[in-house]
Amino acid sequence: MLEHRLDGWLQSELSRFHRGISLVLYLLAFVVLLTEMFRHHEKYDLIALVILLIPIGFTGSRHLVSFVERTLESNPRLNNRV
Repeated sequence: MLEHRLDGWLQSELSRFHRGISLVLYLLAFVVLLTEMFRHHEKYDLIALVILLIPIGFTGSRHLVSFVERTLESNPRLNNRV
C-alpha cells in the first residue's frame, strides 16, 4: 500500500497561504463597501452598508491580528525586527 503524508512545514505553509487569501478577501470586501458608501448617499443605503461594514471590519481585524501573531510565533527571526 502506498501512502503519502504531507510534511509539517508544508501544512503550515498551506495554512498560512489560506489565511493570507482570507485576509485579502476581507480587505476586498471592506474596500468595496467603503466605495459603495461614497457612491450612495441615501439614508437607507448607508445604513445597510454600515450594517455590513461593521462585522466585516471587526472579523477582518481579528483575523489580521491572529495572522500576524502566528507569523511571528512561527518565525523567530521576524520577531526580533518588530
